[in-house]
Amino acid sequence: MLNVVHRFYAVNLAVINMDGAFVMGPEEAEFAVRSLIQPQAVIVSHVSEAATVNSAVEPGTRTARFLELLPDFPVFLPISGRTMEFNGDANCVAGCAMPPGSGRATRSTTMKSVQ
Repeated sequence: MLNVVHRFYAVNLAVINMDGAFVMGPEEAEFAVRSLIQPQAVIVSHVSEAATVNSAVEPGTRTARFLELLPDFPVFLPISGRTMEFNGDANCVAGCAMPPGSGRATRSTTMKSVQ
């Protein structure tokens, strides 16, 4: 998997489906991001729960756990009614929501967070 996903495709931005029932849970998703895919940034998706309220992550959710496991990593949250735009380097250029402490300081200054 490491050879196919990371070395062959050289993924910059990964969409991680994480519901814990039919696909990965937070721990498996963290392992996949850090060890297998190794992208520059992640969009967490299909969590099968109300993970945010007013663009803020709800404590005790799978999404909150994923963020706890990746405190130094840029993780973007899909927010209803917003379209996110990224450049080829996985920098968000429009419409992105990043929870506090999710790697904001490690990203390029071209990234914008709209909250």
